[in-house]
Amino acid sequence: QIESISAPRNELWRNWSSLSEWVPAKTVRARKPSDVAHAVKAARRQGVRVRVVGEGKSFSEITSGSKDDWMLDISQLNHIGEIARDAQGAYIEVGPGTTLRELNESLNARGYTLATMTATNFQSVGGLIATNSHGSAPKQGGFSTLVEEIEFVDGAGRLRRASATESPEEFNTVRSGLGLAGIITGAKLRVEPTFNYATVQEMRPLEKVLLQKDIEQRLASNDFFQFFLFPYTGQALVTEAKRTQALVTERNTW
Repeated sequence: QIESISAPRNELWRNWSSLSEWVPAKTVRARKPSDVAHAVKAARRQGVRVRVVGEGKSFSEITSGSKDDWMLDISQLNHIGEIARDAQGAYIEVGPGTTLRELNESLNARGYTLATMTATNFQSVGGLIATNSHGSAPKQGGFSTLVEEIEFVDGAGRLRRASATESPEEFNTVRSGLGLAGIITGAKLRVEPTFNYATVQEMRPLEKVLLQKDIEQRLASNDFFQFFLFPYTGQALVTEAKRTQALVTERNTW
């Protein structure tokens, strides 16, 4: 059964930065969660390791293995469910291979968004959760804090579910576990109605930007805050933003 969704040793695989590369012994392209379970069981029987890859955004070698390891491609696990509601608010069920861009476009078309956003949008949802990727919203946690419930395959090849109320220890381990505690096959994410940002962006003296009192004040008073320093100039580009329901007057295009 594993042979129907796998390919023999293939071409060189590189991550986004091209700093990590690898030629796996076998590539398994999962089309449904049970494919992931079959792959883990087959790998256990053969005594090999499985490495999961999404879009390869990590700069590290976390997705690179040895010549005997298998690569598990989750890109086809990219379903996006309907918006639903519970006592806490709105949520959506998403596959781990869904890219952030695909999810954002789908949510925006329905008037919803995520509270936490990252700087780029081509990462996979599974990778964002497993690495707990962050945004620049000081009042929001990392991406994994959006997860209400998670579906995963454990090391024995069993398909399981966990949440903050059911198996909370496993839930917390898997959702930020870098793939070591289980392979994510689905997630229930908290969403909210769309909003806009009123943004101020300007150059400021780096010495002032780095003052602890100044940073603490800006973190407390903004919904979004970041700065980029320019070496040898003594200047930093500071971006501050607050949520608003006002109409958009200018869009950020980069």
